[in-house]
Amino acid sequence: MQHPHRTVGGPTTSLSCHLNEFCKARRNNLGPMDSFIANNMSVDVPSEISNEYIIELVLKFLISGNISFKQADNEYLQQIIRLLKFRISDTPARCPSRRVVRSRLTSYVGDAFNNLHDLLLANDSKISLGLDCWSSRSNYGFMSIVSL
Repeated sequence: MQHPHRTVGGPTTSLSCHLNEFCKARRNNLGPMDSFIANNMSVDVPSEISNEYIIELVLKFLISGNISFKQADNEYLQQIIRLLKFRISDTPARCPSRRVVRSRLTSYVGDAFNNLHDLLLANDSKISLGLDCWSSRSNYGFMSIVSL
């Protein structure tokens, strides 16, 4: 007898059904990029706008929109950021360059790597990884990595 929620499909259908039915806790967890973007995001502007705050917001904007870091050098984005004024000195803010944004992301990745390393060392359960690669009829390559 076929499972009531399963439909006839490709080779990953049973894996998808298993993930949807038995791994509900996994669906509620945010991925690393989602948690980075959601982390410390509030609608309120801090009382003092700093260069650090602007760099973090520009980085989150570029990542959340899957936008090239070269756009940090875009003259229109630079003009928008210059409209911001620091409250104490009343000087215009400067938009970070793509190199500064990339450097900041590199430091965040290092922190995330260390946090993941610590989490895995503290974990006393087993972790299963599944890997599948395939090509579509149009010869597009796909890869799927699933951790349970």
